[in-house]
Amino acid sequence: MSKKIVRSLLVAIASVLALGLRADPEPMFYVGDTGYDTWMDAYTNVDAGGTILVGENAALEQTNGENVGVIGKSVTIDLNGRNLCYVKGWLTGCTVKIVDTGMPSVTGRFEIASGRMNMSGGTLDLSALSGSQVNGNFQMSSTSLLKFPSDMDLDQCTTRIVIDSVDQQTPKGKGARIVVKGVTYVYDGTSWGVAFKITSISVFDEVVEFGVMVPADGEVTILGSESVNGTYNALTTTKISDGLYRVPVSNARFFKAAMEL
Repeated sequence: MSKKIVRSLLVAIASVLALGLRADPEPMFYVGDTGYDTWMDAYTNVDAGGTILVGENAALEQTNGENVGVIGKSVTIDLNGRNLCYVKGWLTGCTVKIVDTGMPSVTGRFEIASGRMNMSGGTLDLSALSGSQVNGNFQMSSTSLLKFPSDMDLDQCTTRIVIDSVDQQTPKGKGARIVVKGVTYVYDGTSWGVAFKITSISVFDEVVEFGVMVPADGEVTILGSESVNGTYNALTTTKISDGLYRVPVSNARFFKAAMEL
């Protein structure tokens, strides 16, 4: 057998071996030990309150045919030292928490590809990440809560936010909330103000009773408050100070905000 034929055989054998050893592409996401090639597949198969692990070249793209789908099931997304690119999808009525449990020397990033992430409601919790791990802007509505990384300042956070609005005179985002360095801020239609801290809460006779601690560095406004008769402080004004207050349970929006704070 000639040397040329032997060389050709060796090349052919090497090619076959290379094909056999070549690994399949890694899935974008994992739920438990199962890999999924799209966000929709992973999100559909994860239980509410479960965790989706980020894999290779992961893109968060919530679509339903030609329409943008709603992210309405509460989940935790673990970057696991990888990058996650947000493409499209409406966050509403749920809590999505993003964490990174990868190796300390390798950190993942949450990237908003273009435009902004739409938050028509619900909570996005980025508090477990660092500011350098988050890149992009967010569009918030009146029922949105966004928890920023704890190493970001207020100015760094508010410049990332676009308030959802019908027009300049009718801000739909009034009441949107952000948490910066553990402090909750509320959007009043034009600017962000310091929110109060709930120290106690109880419900009786269709009334919510709550203890309030007001930060020393500013006056606090309760948006959409209602007055109610009773002992302690009847909430007849939106301006409050330290003390006990009562509001009707019928004010569901305020009650929900109080519970989340």
